[in-house]
Amino acid sequence: MFLMAAHMGLELTTPVRVPLGLGPLTFQGFRIQNFMGAQSGNDWGVAIMARGDCHTPPETYTNLNIDDIATVDCRQAINYYQVDDSFVNALDCTYDLGVADDYGITMRHSNQVEISKCNLDTGIWMAPGCNNARVLNNKIFDSPSHGIWIGAQENATGPNSDSPYVSGNRVTRARGGGIVLANNPAETVTDALVRSNVVRQTFGGPSDYGGITILGGTFEGLKVSTNDSRQSKVSQPGLLIANCIIDYGRVDRNRFAGNSGPGILLDNVSRGAGDLLVVYNSLHSNNGNQIDILSEDATTPMLTATHNWWGDWTGPFHSTINPNGGGYPVGNNVDFDDWLWIDSYRAPFIRTSGMESGTTGRVRVKYCTPWSPVQMYFSLNGGGPYVSAMGTMSVTPPFEMLPKVWTDHQGNAENNFHIPGSLMGLPIWFQAYDFKQERLSNGHMVTVR
Repeated sequence: MFLMAAHMGLELTTPVRVPLGLGPLTFQGFRIQNFMGAQSGNDWGVAIMARGDCHTPPETYTNLNIDDIATVDCRQAINYYQVDDSFVNALDCTYDLGVADDYGITMRHSNQVEISKCNLDTGIWMAPGCNNARVLNNKIFDSPSHGIWIGAQENATGPNSDSPYVSGNRVTRARGGGIVLANNPAETVTDALVRSNVVRQTFGGPSDYGGITILGGTFEGLKVSTNDSRQSKVSQPGLLIANCIIDYGRVDRNRFAGNSGPGILLDNVSRGAGDLLVVYNSLHSNNGNQIDILSEDATTPMLTATHNWWGDWTGPFHSTINPNGGGYPVGNNVDFDDWLWIDSYRAPFIRTSGMESGTTGRVRVKYCTPWSPVQMYFSLNGGGPYVSAMGTMSVTPPFEMLPKVWTDHQGNAENNFHIPGSLMGLPIWFQAYDFKQERLSNGHMVTVR
């Protein structure tokens, strides 16, 4: 049973001490305002603080949860030390008059913590030693430092934070990096996932961080997928991977565009046995090379960067390999051949025409991978959602499959099929799947006339 630490709608103006160790504890539905503390030491002005004991024997708190709380003009909203298996949900942290700390939420040595659906005027810091961190669907604006930092300390000391999952966040105008995964040089991070985030107007700070930054140590199984990282300032790239070893990494289906530095910058990166694949990305309108590689060892193999969109169907410009390329330029030691002819960041789009009973209907899909197989589905039972191995589908089973088709050079395909008279007045739901992109189209419903 959860112990409610405050009643709904309560406004706190003086400090309250709540004893821990009583089991799961939830703070829910109240507001903390104008708490700046003594303005001395390391932890002044924190709205909600929880600290375990690092002495012998160490003590770690668990199940300390924050839900639907507002903090106004507090130096920090949340500060956890050795707090595991907890969540922070729907926190609103704003500053009208107060002086913000670099990070509204700080986690140290706290494992299996989820931070989700928060609205912050400052960043999120989870370092060091925050394994299995989950940072989901937050909005972060005007952070004085980084938007989201997960890993080791900023000076690369302390234990790393293994298996971070960063998804669905929007980070705008961070003075440092937008999203940073930083590893201790002596350690390995496994299965890090940065997916479906939107990053805008990152300034990079004094140490040059990109919209998304992967930094230090070894990363095994890294995935950077379906992010939109654009408009980074002061020569910063959309994606920076630096001073690390990448083993079995994949950067796919992202958009890196309009940055004042390269779209993707690899600086002093070694690639392990699994290599690094950069595929199905949209790379255009960045300053300089869309992919640039610095400080590589002469024995490092070429970077596999096939099936990307470079701003033109003729591929990227390279002075010797593709001098007639009408797209944006690419650097050396990049295997960019077999490029896409359309912008890969657009999701496959399905539509229908001629859906009249007793006639032949037509189902068309566009924005797929050129010269690639596409499967179309239809259902008479509803528009989902149905969770499958392909993702969350917008057709309800049991559904039928139309014949598999191949797209043309522009990524378009179509299927024709007979519509029985018995379907008049009934709705049909359609969806398509691009095997190359491993991506579902939109769902589409039409009523048979």
